[in-house]
Amino acid sequence: MQIYSHMNREYFEKVFSTKRMSKFLDAHSQDERKAIPHYQANIELCESFYPLISVLEVAHRNSINRELITNYKIDDWNVHFAITPGLKTLNRNIPNAQA
Repeated sequence: MQIYSHMNREYFEKVFSTKRMSKFLDAHSQDERKAIPHYQANIELCESFYPLISVLEVAHRNSINRELITNYKIDDWNVHFAITPGLKTLNRNIPNAQA
């Protein structure tokens, strides 16, 4: 899929920065016809990892939650943040994390 085929080096450097694009251009001897598809392939490869990263994030969060429920022996373990030394300041972040 060549969604960037009509775009050139100037466009990519403007949108993504010269520094970012230099890695791809350097890898292809400054040939934008090769560097731009390489950059596109890199984006597509990264996109392919999003579902895995999402699943791992949810699994990690759930495993932490399970461990804290086991440790405090209550489902709402977060109420202990307010009375646990060193964790009191985390209490203000709980509503954002639960959203």
